[in-house]
Amino acid sequence: MSDLKIRFSRFTNARDVFLAELDGSIDASTVHIFQQGLEKARRQGVNKLVLDISRIRYVNSTGLGSLVKYADAFRAAGGGLVLLKVPPKVKIVIEMLGLHEFFEMAATPQEALARLTEAASAGSSAAPAVAQRPAPVAAKQVSPSAPVARPKPSATRGAMAASPPKAPTAKPPSQPPSKPADAQQPAASAAKPAAPAPAAPQKTAPPRPTSAATFPIVVPCGTCTVDVEIPRSGNFKCPRCQTIISVDSAGNVSFFAPNKPIPFQMTLSSNSIASEALKGFVGVVAERLGFGASDTSAIVAAVAEVASVIAERVYQGEENTYSVVITPDANELTVVFSGHGETLPADVVSSVFPHASTAFDEFEVSPHPRGGNIIRFVKRK
Repeated sequence: MSDLKIRFSRFTNARDVFLAELDGSIDASTVHIFQQGLEKARRQGVNKLVLDISRIRYVNSTGLGSLVKYADAFRAAGGGLVLLKVPPKVKIVIEMLGLHEFFEMAATPQEALARLTEAASAGSSAAPAVAQRPAPVAAKQVSPSAPVARPKPSATRGAMAASPPKAPTAKPPSQPPSKPADAQQPAASAAKPAAPAPAAPQKTAPPRPTSAATFPIVVPCGTCTVDVEIPRSGNFKCPRCQTIISVDSAGNVSFFAPNKPIPFQMTLSSNSIASEALKGFVGVVAERLGFGASDTSAIVAAVAEVASVIAERVYQGEENTYSVVITPDANELTVVFSGHGETLPADVVSSVFPHASTAFDEFEVSPHPRGGNIIRFVKRK
């Protein structure tokens, strides 16, 4: 069973900043310890906290959710939260989930104190709601599909809150452009959260006045709420969740959900750090899809087994790279590994993959067209 220990202390050269040293794992069995510790500190007036997580072995989606919650809480109180000495396998999971732009991270205590000072200075000169959000990311122009509902804009959300709506609800665009213009590449994270299910057509945002909007404008995505910078009128893609954002010249906005699951694609080194990070990431995805603890453990074990075979047998211990594509769907999770190196004979599959070959609804190993292997497995609910 997982355990977690937290030890609080003050910085000697900054008495209003506290250090919390964590040792163990933050998962379903220990997250209550983590939450109780930080909640107690917050109620005692602590609003500047440095979390030393150098001895954290594992963080699951529940733990990351709690980190996000308390980072927001400390910022809202005029302080901040900085992650200190983030282990590589934890940092990779944070980056894969697109949270590296949200968290402040530091390698040394001095850097952590400097980041807290910068955050406090920024908070004192900007609107509170804006200071709590990461910087907007640029969108990529595309053609939309089925529209989804957009949340009501906040009074502090960039250009979208500049003037209140005065006209009735607008209909979504009836004809998407066939060849959208080029746009900025998204300053997005290495990986994105699981794509939302397609939604039926719903109401779009109320139109702006007929005068032309002043671009760029910042639009909160109607699906994942991340702020997206729109450079001009047209059809764009949210870099986090792939929702289509359609904006006309007056600044009226419609949203269009992706009509199929968006896969996670990554290229990893065949070493233990990448393997541990991949296990953590796949575990988070499986939990988010609603797989139970036993199924999630089986999926993670299969990922570890395949990564180990690739490193030790296919590449024979020499560090190389391989690709992984993870496709989350409403009722199943598909994972596909592909890499070069030694091609595995068909008659050794069951002995090389004793766990993965028997634990899944589908498991297959086929030769890669350019040499090597394609390893695919599917787990259904």
